[in-house]
Formats: sequence, C-alpha cells, structure tokens
Amino acid sequence: MRKCLLTTIGLFLIKLTVAQTSIYDIQYTTIAGTNNTYPSLKIETVTTGGIVTATNFSGGRYFISSSEGGAWNGVYVYDINYSPNIGDSIIISGKVIEYNGYTEISNLTSFSVINSNNALPPATKITTTQVKSEAYEGVLVEVNNCTATTTFDSYGNWWVNDGSGACEIRPGIYNLKNDNFPLTVNYPFNSITGVVGIHYGSISLNPRSGNDIVPNTNATV
Repeated sequence: MRKCLLTTIGLFLIKLTVAQTSIYDIQYTTIAGTNNTYPSLKIETVTTGGIVTATNFSGGRYFISSSEGGAWNGVYVYDINYSPNIGDSIIISGKVIEYNGYTEISNLTSFSVINSNNALPPATKITTTQVKSEAYEGVLVEVNNCTATTTFDSYGNWWVNDGSGACEIRPGIYNLKNDNFPLTVNYPFNSITGVVGIHYGSISLNPRSGNDIVPNTNATV
C-alpha cells in the first residue's frame, strides 16, 4: 500500500514598510534652475502623504498638505483616476515633475485613503505678491485687506492687490463670476483663501468656494 506524506508549509506574512518622503522634502529647494525656476526633488518616483485641502481643480485634480501647512508644505497632484475628499489623509506614489517651473506629482502608481474628516491645516497668511513665490506653490494660503484691480474677464479671472503687488484669482475650482458678484475695480476684500495653482503656465490663487472669499461690506466702493 502506497502512503502519501502530506507536508504542511507554513505561510509567513511579511510586512513591508515603504519609505515616505515628506511634502516639504519634495518641495524645498534653494537651487535655481533655468528660466528662474527652482526644480524640486528629482527622483523617478516618490511615496508621500498628506491631507487633501482642495479637489476638483481643472477637472478632478487635487492638492495635499502636511498637517501643519505653511511654506513648502503643499503639493498639486495631477491625477484624474482617484477622487479623494477634502479632509482625507492619503498616501500616494507617483512621479515628481516640473510643469513650467511648477512642482506636481503625476503618473500615480498607488493611492490609499488612511482616514477621513481630518482638520485642515490653517491657511498661511501671505501677501498678494507672494502668491507667485516658489515656497507657496500647492499651499493653502490667505491674502488679506486687498482690492480688485480688474473686473472679471470672459473666463472669470480677476486680479487683486494688497499694496505689495497684484496676483491673479482664477476659477480653477470655483468661479465667483457665476454667482453674479458685483465686482468692480477697487472692490475691497477682507480676505481671500485658496490654493496656489497653475493655469496655462500662470501661477494664481484659486478659491474653493464662496466661503473662501470675504468681501469688506463696510467699505465704500
């Protein structure tokens, strides 16, 4: 009689830990590149994480930030395959690229939501001229005590200035013009909050909703 010997092979679960790179380490640089840009971390792929601060930018793309926010702590994710919500804490892997001198993460190879409904980092208060600063690309920021220097153009773009230099307000997420807002030159605003994004090579401030725009209703226009 032939006997069969059954051998049991133990299966061992090995936990792999993927090294993460902080958003700050991706963004921070002091080395000038060509055309007065400052290329950020240059590696083929990176794994990083952060809290989603804005969504639906130019057709579904989004921004993430470290929990503390501030200079060098935000980044734009060029991705239409995943749809996180504001307040989600996510971990992604993708390629760091420079688009017209603007840092973004694209070509994602992994995406996961760790948890949701997190508090957002506080918007960093900057001047209107600092909107174009390398340190604030992808960051949630707030400009204060500024006035409109133009009315809406045909696309809903407009400009404001707090006395330091003008910056463009673009409808990459929310279009104030669609609300029939009575914008005039010199119209005053207490504050405008948004993420610093890029449209056709132009760096601009992009409010996420009407709540991000606070007019000075006590001022005489």
